[in-house]
Amino acid sequence: MFLTFRYDLPFARAGITASYGNNRASFAESAQGSVAFGGNKTVKSGNNSSLGKGGILFYPFLDLNQNGVFDKGEQMVLLSSVKVSGGRAVISENDSIVRISDLNAFVDYTVEFSNADLENISWRFKHKTYQVLVDPNQYKRVYVPIVSVGEVSGMVYLNKDND
Repeated sequence: MFLTFRYDLPFARAGITASYGNNRASFAESAQGSVAFGGNKTVKSGNNSSLGKGGILFYPFLDLNQNGVFDKGEQMVLLSSVKVSGGRAVISENDSIVRISDLNAFVDYTVEFSNADLENISWRFKHKTYQVLVDPNQYKRVYVPIVSVGEVSGMVYLNKDND
C-alpha cells in the first residue's frame, strides 16, 4: 500500500510518500527546485530544476557616442516589451535589465526589439534582432545599444508687426 502527497510551491516542489508492505512501514520525503542568480543581485527561484539550463540578460542603453559600448555616463533604457522565440522576457523596472531564464542550453534563441517600445521617438535600436546561443548553467550578458537619430533643439522666434 502506497500513499503519496505532492505540493507545488512557487519556489519548490515538495512531497512525502508512505508505504506499508511485508509488516514494514517506510517513509520518504522529497524536495525539488532551483535558484538562479543573475544580474544586479537578482535571485530567481522555481519549482522545476534549472540544472543544465541557461538564460540571457539584455542591457538596453542609450549609446550617446554611438560606439556600441556601454560607457560610463550612458544611461539604461526601460523597455515596454520584448519578443523572444521559445522564452518569456521579464523586464525589471528597477534596473531596466531584460531577463530571460529557463532556456535550453546549446539552442539559438531569436530576440526582437521594436522601436515603438522606446519612450522617445528619436531613439532607434542599432540592431533590432539578436540571435543568442545559450550556455548551460549561466546567464549570457548582451548589451543593446540605442542611438539618437533625429534630435533638434533651439529656439523659434516669431516676428509680427516688429515685435
